Amino acid sequence: DGVSPTTGGRKLQSIHEPPSYHQPTPTSPDVYNMFDPAFLPPRLAEYANMVYSACEDLGNFFGFQDSSVRNQAEHLLILLSNNRRYMNSHILPPSVQPPSPVHALHAKVFSNYMKWCRSMTVAPNFAKMSSAAVAAPPAVASRVVDLVLFFCVWGECCNVRHMPECMWFLYHKMMEEYILSESGPAGRSLYAGHFI
Repeated sequence: DGVSPTTGGRKLQSIHEPPSYHQPTPTSPDVYNMFDPAFLPPRLAEYANMVYSACEDLGNFFGFQDSSVRNQAEHLLILLSNNRRYMNSHILPPSVQPPSPVHALHAKVFSNYMKWCRSMTVAPNFAKMSSAAVAAPPAVASRVVDLVLFFCVWGECCNVRHMPECMWFLYHKMMEEYILSESGPAGRSLYAGHFI
C-alpha cells in the first residue's frame, strides 16, 4: 500500500515544498508589533510623540535597525504605562510619588548606571533638552531620550545585555557622542543597521 516503515505511515513532504505551516511575512512600510502608532490606546498615547520622536532621532543618528527601534518604542510605551501605578495614592503616598511615570522609570532603569558611574569615577551622561526644542517639559523629554537610547542599545546588544558593565559603558559613550553632536555641527544620519 506504499506505507514506509521509517515514516510510520506519514506522507513524506517534498524537499522543494515549503512546510504547510509556513506563511510568508507581509512586507509593508507601516509595520508594527502590537499597536498601530496611529491608533494607540489612551494610556500609551500620552508619551508617544516624545518616544517616537526620540526613536527617530537616535535611530538615524546611530544607525539602529528600524525594526529594533520600533520594538523598543512599543516596549518603552508599555513600560511607561505600567509605571503609572506609582502615580496612585493607594500605591505610594503623594509625598513620595515621582513627578511622572517617566521620572519613575528613569530612576529605576538608571539606578545601576549611577552606581557604575560612581565605581568608574565618571560623571553620568544624560541628555539635556532645551525648552525650545520640545513641547514637553525639558526634564521629561531629556529622560525620554535617555530611556530610548538605553533600550535601543539593549535591544541590539544580544548577549552583551547580560553584562551590565558593558551595557553601561556603551550607553555612556554613545550618550557622550550624542551630547557632543548636539552642540556641534548638524547631526549625522546613518543607514539602518549601521550600529550592528
